[in-house]
Amino acid sequence: MSHPSSSKSGPPNHPTAFTPGFLELRIFSSSVGTYGPPPATISDHASALQSLALGPVLAASNSICLLRGSLPDFTWFSRAEGSHWLLDMGHDICDPQFKRGSLLVFDPTQGQWNPVAAADPLVDSIYFYVLPANVIVGLSKISERNNRSQTGKTGNGTTMRAQVLARDVCCWISHSREPVRNSHICPKRMGDHMARIVYNTFTSTAPPPGLSIYSPCFGICLNTTVDPWFDNYLLGFRYVSPNMYECHDFHQDAATVAYTATGVYDLADLQRQANAGNIVHGSPAAPFKTNNPGDNIPPAGLFRWHYLQCVIKRLAHTDYTTLANIQLHELPYRVEGDDDSDGDCSGDEGPSNGAFWPTAALDYGREEAALQQSDVETRGLIKEWIKTVPIVG
Repeated sequence: MSHPSSSKSGPPNHPTAFTPGFLELRIFSSSVGTYGPPPATISDHASALQSLALGPVLAASNSICLLRGSLPDFTWFSRAEGSHWLLDMGHDICDPQFKRGSLLVFDPTQGQWNPVAAADPLVDSIYFYVLPANVIVGLSKISERNNRSQTGKTGNGTTMRAQVLARDVCCWISHSREPVRNSHICPKRMGDHMARIVYNTFTSTAPPPGLSIYSPCFGICLNTTVDPWFDNYLLGFRYVSPNMYECHDFHQDAATVAYTATGVYDLADLQRQANAGNIVHGSPAAPFKTNNPGDNIPPAGLFRWHYLQCVIKRLAHTDYTTLANIQLHELPYRVEGDDDSDGDCSGDEGPSNGAFWPTAALDYGREEAALQQSDVETRGLIKEWIKTVPIVG
């Protein structure tokens, strides 16, 4: 989303407070619109759009820092892509639908700002993501999902899991068939209306009719080792080619600890065993089969959104993360099929805080009816078995 601006100032004549060995990605404050408070509830497309409506531009300083880290932090992820990777991150934070920006980098030897080509290697300096004059954008909102995507026993979540596992057959990374889970690319508490906006923004295509956060295109099959990493934005998929991705590990200690599809190991031990090739970072990820166009394989744009959340979690600067209303709006109640691991539930009694999802009564009723029917069937089988037991004596 964007609207016209009256003016834009250029980069400073020289970087201020620049730290050698570090890389920063910045944007002009005059290019960034502010978000107002979101509506109390997002119940339709209009209220979802309202949560993304832009107000006045930022005016606190000449620029805000979007990403910051040591140069090795950035090259760990950019790999052979160089500056193309950083430009993509600038697009996805600032202008994911239209990608209108370009990069400038400060050259301290010449004391000037230079345009950046996609093939240029990254350097320790300050980069600016520069938008065309009179364009104002809202920065991508930040998802703070924490262990909120495990599928429960009933309803849409179970249906989605069955569809995803039937489509994928096995884990996208290890190709193991068991044990596996349906990993959610976007958190379920995003809700259907925000999910459709994310789909449209990051795929640049209109969402299919009836698209829901429970649609199979929002899930992939991963084994139980890597699933929590993916869920918590510690593992992302970088696009390589259609339905082919490269795994990137966002754990803070990933350069010294071996995160593999079968577990976490001491890196030195793994190298001595000649098993370093099993490390997740840099390994391919792909669906088992892609020959059926009706399989609802996730589009690359959804992985773009998820990957951006990984980058934000690892490299985002507080200038960005502390902006007013920058957090992604989540539904204020537990959604159907949502098993949190943060203590909200107490056994079979339901949520201890009373925050049931809207269809909870129906879901619990269906589950209780199924249990009662199972009990009746079991008792019937026992009676039939008793009739076949010979009486002794």
